[in-house]
Amino acid sequence: MASTEKSNDELPTSPIIFKVRGLVPDVHLDVFGTIIHVHSTILKIYSHFFFSYLDAPGSAIAISGTAFKYDWTTKVVDEGQDWQLVSNNDKAGDLDIHNFKGDSTTQALAFYKLLCAIYSMPFILENPNELFSLTALARFYAALPVLSRNLSNVLPQSPKFLLGMQDKALELLVTAKELRYPLLFKDTRYYSKTALSCVSALGEDAKSSKITDPQLKRAATNALNEISSEIPYGQPPWGGELEAARAHRSTHLNMRVICLPCYYRTLANTNTAPYQDKLRKLIEPLWESNLSLIRAKNLKKRECYFLGVNIRDEELPWDQTQTDW
Repeated sequence: MASTEKSNDELPTSPIIFKVRGLVPDVHLDVFGTIIHVHSTILKIYSHFFFSYLDAPGSAIAISGTAFKYDWTTKVVDEGQDWQLVSNNDKAGDLDIHNFKGDSTTQALAFYKLLCAIYSMPFILENPNELFSLTALARFYAALPVLSRNLSNVLPQSPKFLLGMQDKALELLVTAKELRYPLLFKDTRYYSKTALSCVSALGEDAKSSKITDPQLKRAATNALNEISSEIPYGQPPWGGELEAARAHRSTHLNMRVICLPCYYRTLANTNTAPYQDKLRKLIEPLWESNLSLIRAKNLKKRECYFLGVNIRDEELPWDQTQTDW
């Protein structure tokens, strides 16, 4: 565990010392002025970056008179746009951190939380942006699997993050795929307003242009095709399409886009006898909620989502047999 005196949305008092029974910290890290003591053995197990570079020639610089075999510090790169940890040796170059153009406190906190994930320590996420920062760090330090495994404990304890998921659903969908975390991927796919929610009046995915990942594009298209094959909107023999379209127009002013859940809900509630019962039996399961992380009642515009669509594990867009990536 690490010594800490502050809440989880603040950095603990420096130096932050991660403790493991039987091991003495032998890595001294300076992250934007925050000193952190960790263990090389732990870093090498969970971070391929540190496994590869901690003992690289010239990188193992000990601090005289201490137990620290490694001394790493912050180096600002890319003209102040980014940063990374480097061995504090004579080849490190310019180590001035004042030209960093980002928020150094936020970055230091994100790195601390990544270390918490590596050490299986509890922490919370204040908002989706924190997860984006954490994922970027985990990507650079090649520690995505350990961050992914810890999300099952972190997300249920992060109420502010959960409340902010809907507004960042599309970005979280991409992040969930990178982290290969099924619960987050499934939940954000339900309400990311991809093909599960909206199509254009021409039947095209209204949001697909914002999805650049080809696997996610296919997932969105397959979801729309699956729904449309079972409930072909605007087609006989349902009847009542005119009433449904008028009701849809009254609640959704942009008629270039059809909100499928709202349209089907309205269609099922119009006078479509003798097909209404059959239509309801097809649609009602889609109105149920398969969300895992948040409650459906907390969603804005709950009626605009098909939360009952079954997303099978085999549909997840990554190789589930891989344990390292």
